[in-house]
Amino acid sequence: MKKKAIKKPIHNIEFEKTEKKLKELQVDDRIEYSIISNDELNNVKNHRIIVDSAVFDKCTFNNSEFDRSEFMDVVFKNCEITNSSFINSSFIRCEFIKCKMIGSHFVKSFLIDILIKDSITDYIDVADCKIKSLKIKDTSQKMASWFDNKLDNIMFDNVDFERLSLSNSPLKDVNLSNSNIDHLKTDLISIKGITIDKFQTVEICNLLGVNVI
Repeated sequence: MKKKAIKKPIHNIEFEKTEKKLKELQVDDRIEYSIISNDELNNVKNHRIIVDSAVFDKCTFNNSEFDRSEFMDVVFKNCEITNSSFINSSFIRCEFIKCKMIGSHFVKSFLIDILIKDSITDYIDVADCKIKSLKIKDTSQKMASWFDNKLDNIMFDNVDFERLSLSNSPLKDVNLSNSNIDHLKTDLISIKGITIDKFQTVEICNLLGVNVI
């Protein structure tokens, strides 16, 4: 089945660099039409941030908990989003380029038209999310966990999924043939209908208890 292209962030006007620091933002403050560089918002809890049309460049969002946050038409470039949680949050037309997102959590969130490219997303958790139109390309996602997700129009291109845990997250019609799925842990619901190459057949058969000689 042919996949639909991921919609890019809509940036129709020129953005301005903002002078306000991320850590100065109050709960429910908005960021709009801005470029934010070399800034940080770390170690916050139960924090809500609303971003509409922005570029984050070399920013960090580490060890934090974001609740009911909204990101629309946002580009994250060379950012670090490590050990942070996004709960009941939404990401619409967002890109993560050359980002480090190790050990972060996306829970009960809505993601649509998302690109993750040239990034490190090891140990990431994606649970109970609704995801429509996602592409992950040239990215490491070792030891990641995907549980109880509703997925539509998902694309993986050269992703390292070594020791991925995948449960109740159907990947029907998803092509995994050029991604690493060594030591995959999954269930039949999740992998039914996937496309693999002949070298991955043994890995999948082992999951199903089938011996290949």
